[in-house]
Amino acid sequence: MDVFIVSFILTGIVLVLAYLLFSNNDGDSSIPYAKYGSYPIVGHLFAFMDDRVKLMLECARRYGPCFRIQVLNQRFTMIISNDDWTSVLRNPAMKFVGDDFGMRIFGLSPAFLGKCSFFGMMTGN
Repeated sequence: MDVFIVSFILTGIVLVLAYLLFSNNDGDSSIPYAKYGSYPIVGHLFAFMDDRVKLMLECARRYGPCFRIQVLNQRFTMIISNDDWTSVLRNPAMKFVGDDFGMRIFGLSPAFLGKCSFFGMMTGN
């Protein structure tokens, strides 16, 4: 009975690892996948945890202002260029709810995003 359970668990682990290693969900091939700092299964997790600024700058230098990274099984498209972010945030067809994200994470002002100021919202102007 114990041999059956151990072999079942090992088989499950091997199948999960094989799926993670050989699954090919690259998405848009026009956006390069950053191989710098990437390891099998964990992707860019260690490089991102160690120094995310260095990772972003080095990937932008090697792959351009738009590239993809992977952290575990999550894939992210990184947009480094301010001009590209402006296009994404102001495009109503994108349905990107990024105004609050941009203000909190990147410190963008509501005026930059084309919104009225906080003071104007409070006073009704």
